[in-house]
Amino acid sequence: MIRSIVRGLAALAAAVACSGAQAKPLYLTVPRAYGTQEKPVIEVAFERRGPVELRIVKPESLDAFVARQANLRRAWEPVEAKENPGRYLSRGLNAVRLPGGFLYRALSVDFRTELAGSVAQRPETPPSERKLVKLTEGPEKIVGLPPGATVVRRQWLNLDLGGLERDWSVPGFDEWTAQGGYEERRVELDPLPPGVYLVQLVQGKVEGQVILVVTDLKVQVKQTDGELLVRVAGADLAPVAGAEVQLRTPAGAGARGRTDRSGELRLDVKEPRLLVLVQAGADVAIVDTDFYTTLAATPDVFIYSDRPIYRPGDAVQFRGLVRQPDGVLSRLFAPRSREVAVSLAVAEGKAVATTARVDEFGAFSGSLAVPNDVATGVVRLEARLDGRAHGAEARVQEYVKPTFYVEVIGDAETVQPGGTLKALVRARRYSSSVIDRPVASSRLP
Repeated sequence: MIRSIVRGLAALAAAVACSGAQAKPLYLTVPRAYGTQEKPVIEVAFERRGPVELRIVKPESLDAFVARQANLRRAWEPVEAKENPGRYLSRGLNAVRLPGGFLYRALSVDFRTELAGSVAQRPETPPSERKLVKLTEGPEKIVGLPPGATVVRRQWLNLDLGGLERDWSVPGFDEWTAQGGYEERRVELDPLPPGVYLVQLVQGKVEGQVILVVTDLKVQVKQTDGELLVRVAGADLAPVAGAEVQLRTPAGAGARGRTDRSGELRLDVKEPRLLVLVQAGADVAIVDTDFYTTLAATPDVFIYSDRPIYRPGDAVQFRGLVRQPDGVLSRLFAPRSREVAVSLAVAEGKAVATTARVDEFGAFSGSLAVPNDVATGVVRLEARLDGRAHGAEARVQEYVKPTFYVEVIGDAETVQPGGTLKALVRARRYSSSVIDRPVASSRLP
């Protein structure tokens, strides 16, 4: 069976990491590859306002750049951040005051008292205490370019203009702020020559990158067990003969060849995940594959925990099932070793581990304790069987009291002193389960 992989680097996204604990991130997304006659669009989602520098840089060596990336969808090159000397110069100039105050205090009190009636009254904020200049201090760090790259274009984005406001989608996350969760902007660039570019966004100490592919080539990749078919066409959809095709696997460079006069090339491959680089003249296209053969029959390990949320110090009760696919059904699987290594990976690189044994029904179970000092967040439960890792996720969170909505319904709008007030109290949990319970009548004093 031939499975078609027509997916290119069409939706490349990068999450911009931030170094400060209170800083809020920015996100970049390139929705697809663009042609040389199109205007590329960069989608920016942000939570913090302020000027942003957007740089379009191009790697000097595409082969060296691709070789350094484990995943082009999350491509990132380390950059150097230097101290900004202009910031300290601006802070020093902003601290300069006029010398009038020093000269004023140098005069004796008697002399100033004698002149008090002859000169104008001193203002509440004398000029000597006012700032001489007020300069923008700038960012603490100057973020440089990725190594081996040159700037093609750069522009500044003023995010103070705002964007399309988005509300929080998780209940309760908007209780600590009066504004929405984030805003979105679509930045339209001018058309670019063909090539593989790196879009770099810098805002203060926040920096992020994302891949942008500009090409007029139309590339189709189809993969099956042991073979890869590549078809290349131009902007006019005519076959491109002599286009150079190079494959890259997780281990490095792979097979290569050139398309025939029909614009096709067949290569022998065994790797399920490939990066296909197609070059015709100065035009370069990139397609990545994630092939899964229908003939594969690898064992399935299902592992799950007893609860989705735990508190620090709780015991995570887990259970796993081992099955071997067999046609449309599954059968019991007898692993080479019945010992299963189970670990719980928590925050800050901490982990706790144990072992479990697969019984005659292909099941295993046990428990792991969440450390008392672990920070709240997502924890990963992983079971390793016959050299393969299988995992599940849970969350660690401090106890939060449930939220109730209470409604008091009376049988009358007014009440007389000494009369009886009957009311119905209706409580609803935040999860919308309803508890109706009448309250016993009480006599008002």
